[in-house]
Amino acid sequence: MRKELEIIKHVIELYTGDTTDAAMANYELKNSEQVKMYAAAFKEYDLSDVLKAIDDYWNFKNSKTKPTVAQILAVLNSNKEVEKNKFSVDVQPSRFDESNWRYWVGVDLARALMMRGGNKNLRFWYARAVKEIFAERVDRLPGARFWDYAAKVRKAFENGFFDDVDDVAENIRRQEVDGKPVPKEPVESGNWLALHWKAGV
Repeated sequence: MRKELEIIKHVIELYTGDTTDAAMANYELKNSEQVKMYAAAFKEYDLSDVLKAIDDYWNFKNSKTKPTVAQILAVLNSNKEVEKNKFSVDVQPSRFDESNWRYWVGVDLARALMMRGGNKNLRFWYARAVKEIFAERVDRLPGARFWDYAAKVRKAFENGFFDDVDDVAENIRRQEVDGKPVPKEPVESGNWLALHWKAGV
């Protein structure tokens, strides 16, 4: 099915109910000009981005009345701005659910990870853990010196570098507060933080 029909079908299914490909073919016969308008309007956009914009409109704007092409385009442009700034402290809080740790990625990465992990350690130790993870794992990836903060955060999540952030934070705390040495395996080279990560990166 062509992209514009997929978009229209998605709108219909969200606001009206399930439909079929045959019904969409019939829809195109009766509404050819509208289908052409959708094709032109969303030609430069990825289908997944348009479908997400429609979902966002339904979730955050209006779940009763179908969006117009202009309204979908407005959400697409808004999403583009949010994506560009999602790791900035300037992200609009109203756009997110503050009880969700993902919201805090844009405001305070250490707090986000603390909420995600459910660990009760102080945010300070998570901030230290994030700093270590960036230095020891992210900054060593090819091309990392060209990345901004947002790109580094994305890469860290994509590669699972924050999977053991609770352990990293706790080990830093133990080392600095309790004075207990961090357990090490008998490895000749490499620092202690690297021992916490999965192989294969």
